[in-house]
Amino acid sequence: MYELPVLNSPDPSPERPPLATGQSTRFLVEGMHCASCVSRVEAGLKAVPGVVDARVNLATREATVVLAEKTVSPKWEPILESLGYRYVAASGAAPGQARTLSSPVPWLICAAISAVVMVLCMTSWRFPGWQFVLVAGSAVVVFGFGRSFFTGAWARLRHGSSDMDTLIALGSGIAFLAGLWDMWNAGHHHHASMHFDAAVMIVTFVLLGRWLEERARGQASTAIDELIQLAPSDAVIIRNGQESTVPLSEVHRSDVVLLRPGSRVPVDGTILTGQADFEESMLTGEPLPVSKGVGATVSAGTLCHGGSVTISADRVGDATTLQKIVGLVKDAQGTKAPIAKLADRVASIFVPIILGIAAITAMAWLWFAPADQRVEMAITAAVSVLVIACPCALGLATPTAVMVAMGQAARYGLLIRDGAVLESLGQLKMMAFDKTGTLTRGQPRVSALTVTGSLSQKESLGVAVALAKLSEHPLSRAIVEFSDRQNDVPVPLQAVDFRSLTGRGLSAGIGGHRIELSREEVAARSTSSSTPATRTLLLVDGVPQACFEFQDEVRPSAKQAIERLHQLGIDSALLTGDREEVAQTVARQVGIDRVAAHLLPDQKLQMLRETQLSGAKVGMVGDGINDAPALAQADIGFALGTGTDIAISAADVTVMHGDLLGVARAVELSRTTMKTIRQNLFFAFGYNLIGVPLAAGVLYPWTGWLLPPLFAAGAMSLSSVSVVLNSLRLKFWKPD
Repeated sequence: MYELPVLNSPDPSPERPPLATGQSTRFLVEGMHCASCVSRVEAGLKAVPGVVDARVNLATREATVVLAEKTVSPKWEPILESLGYRYVAASGAAPGQARTLSSPVPWLICAAISAVVMVLCMTSWRFPGWQFVLVAGSAVVVFGFGRSFFTGAWARLRHGSSDMDTLIALGSGIAFLAGLWDMWNAGHHHHASMHFDAAVMIVTFVLLGRWLEERARGQASTAIDELIQLAPSDAVIIRNGQESTVPLSEVHRSDVVLLRPGSRVPVDGTILTGQADFEESMLTGEPLPVSKGVGATVSAGTLCHGGSVTISADRVGDATTLQKIVGLVKDAQGTKAPIAKLADRVASIFVPIILGIAAITAMAWLWFAPADQRVEMAITAAVSVLVIACPCALGLATPTAVMVAMGQAARYGLLIRDGAVLESLGQLKMMAFDKTGTLTRGQPRVSALTVTGSLSQKESLGVAVALAKLSEHPLSRAIVEFSDRQNDVPVPLQAVDFRSLTGRGLSAGIGGHRIELSREEVAARSTSSSTPATRTLLLVDGVPQACFEFQDEVRPSAKQAIERLHQLGIDSALLTGDREEVAQTVARQVGIDRVAAHLLPDQKLQMLRETQLSGAKVGMVGDGINDAPALAQADIGFALGTGTDIAISAADVTVMHGDLLGVARAVELSRTTMKTIRQNLFFAFGYNLIGVPLAAGVLYPWTGWLLPPLFAAGAMSLSSVSVVLNSLRLKFWKPD
């Protein structure tokens, strides 16, 4: 169990260095088929002057490049062409929409021709011109339907590299040439093996595997598609008193948009007229509609019920909340988890190693095999080695799982920044929580106002309101709301020289006096034993005049969330700037047994840092501006979507609906995803470690059995598909 450190003097050590920043661009890379391709493209892009970082996702075929500040974006087409690949503008397409699913018809035709070739090779069925049918059919499959393998291999060869296309082209090409050789010598041999069957089935199985893999990858991106479909394609706007329906792209800021019952909101806006219910489950996770009237804000993608309203378009296009969520999920799906580095290192040398093993295998069989079978066995074993090797599975093991997991997280209202965060979530040992707005609802109300000086209650309230109106702090809003419910509150003089003292309170000059709202430093007993209370003093020229007591309800899910974290083996702590008594009351209610109170923002940061030095990975959950430093310092920062933009921007995980159970769900999803990735990597590495020796004929001395190339092709295709299908199991993940 990790204990909170004893807080001493401020730690002068620097904070963690910020991540490199710069302008980002995204585009598609066509022609990639394996992890070796990804490594080559990433290395080529990083070598371009001005490029700070480059990431390529095999699952989405998408490249994300970060350029240094003030760097002019280069022309990517010739850069990718020099690497042997093709540039395609992303045009804002989401993963899964970046390309259309290829038709299965070519593969079916290829399979039909291959079936005829198989029959001619494996039976004694003969007819006039059967040799022409055999050779022509094989050529159509290998060099027609399999043309992309040879063009891809040639493109890589021209640039001094190799990839999966190289292995397939060599395997099918050698088998086809061996078939021609067998047919030429058929008159001199009792039996001609005719390797045409292996040549055509290699191409057929690989094409089938890629088609199945493409379908599976498309399913992995359905979460993005569902989010995009929440935005309507057009909107009803009112211009010059006339209604007109226009495409969503033609809606501009300040346009007046008409919403009728049953319509989806096309933009983020403010209600101008009318009242209606809005179903906001895509943002809050709550299925029940929320009634909204004039002055309330609505978000794009939400559904209008039970009334017609007009709204002003405040944010349109990519600026809407919905599009920002889509962008965050897209960016996260395109990232890598650190565990992928092992696969990347192997992939960078995989194909050359396989080519070497195939060559050694062929030479070994030419040396050791019986004289009358040397050539045939050498060809069979070498082709099987070339075909069974599968860097595709290595390249897909991590990105497909990350892609599905990020989409699943979005379904449950969790925005996870990137793959590194997804991996680190499952390694957390302690979770620290802020109190106000995090463990509590963040909507305190004034429960008591006690006069302690010469001012009357109404005079004290009037002075406090003049100061509170200048702040957006929840306690300030509570004072203003309390004043609105009172009668005959005097209007004070204008406040000047306003100051917000972070973690301490507010200060301003009013009527020639220095007015302060400051948290109470002395211990005091709450008016309620079950509900925590916070006290703030009103001081005039340093003299206490009144005391405001606030009460804030604990979130209903807080206790259950803490219990779930404890079940996951994660300790919990409460870090708050409030009084010790209030903090202990909240901690007892939700089940937290480690508490640190009276903390300023920099002290929260220091406590997290010292806990990290003890070896624990620490998460921090907060929602306010004061929490931003601690969120940035934590290994994983959680921000509630109901909080401020600055907290969300500093966080690694955003819980959109503000439900604390989302924190535990994020940890659960991380651990499930990492388990899936480890399974994928085991399949990918294990498949090659077992498959390549089998294809080389390691069992032949004991069993007399050699793996036929067509079986190797089928096994290779299934390996990639199995990795993707295993990742797709995450689509059925549900929180415990």
